[in-house]
Amino acid sequence: EDFPHEPWTMGFTGRPGGPDWYINKADNTKPHGPGGQYQHDLEEQADSCFAKIVDGKDTLQRVFRSETYPRDSDYAFFLTE
Repeated sequence: EDFPHEPWTMGFTGRPGGPDWYINKADNTKPHGPGGQYQHDLEEQADSCFAKIVDGKDTLQRVFRSETYPRDSDYAFFLTE
């Protein structure tokens, strides 16, 4: 509640193979907040939201629009260039 997964915030995940982090491009409070992790043993767990992007959003938007390798590739979701 104190740190919702709103757009342009960063979340920390580690289940099952982390640690890893991500940038919320949309409001992900429901799926990544408390109670949103139903697939894990402790449903009440949530991904930590630890930062907010304050500068460089235009650069990130260009990265988000970049072409990536397809899902069935060994490099799934990696940028092609």
